[in-house]
Amino acid sequence: MMCVSSGVLSGSKQRTGRTYDFDGVVNWFAERADMIILLIDPFKLDISDEMASAIRVLQSNADKVKVALNKSDAVSQQQLMRVYGALMWSLGKVGSSDRRAKAARPWLETPPTWQVMGTPEVCRVYMGSFWEHPPSNEETANLLRQVGKKA
Repeated sequence: MMCVSSGVLSGSKQRTGRTYDFDGVVNWFAERADMIILLIDPFKLDISDEMASAIRVLQSNADKVKVALNKSDAVSQQQLMRVYGALMWSLGKVGSSDRRAKAARPWLETPPTWQVMGTPEVCRVYMGSFWEHPPSNEETANLLRQVGKKA
């Protein structure tokens, strides 16, 4: 299952007149998938309400979820660090809103927002360029190649 952030639109216009339960459909596919890839575009880091809702639904299948930052070679190394930080901040805002997080820390009024996919660990973000175009920024492309060799 692949969930592309730029493909999950925001706003009530997309939800109006929908004849199915979006979260229910996401959950149905997630339960049957072997792997779930959240494909994030470095130029569209805003996580819409609907994408956040999908991420919350995916928390019950967190062991299957991989986060991939696509087109990573299109930015400089310095920009890549900023994009990575912004992505982690955006994912952290989604947080864990389930009862387990509250039960684990009853002294907190709200669950911790730093939890991504319902776990206290920071999720690994795979970076690469998953399209047919040649690298846009050779310096960053070299970095990605070196990281790929170590993984």
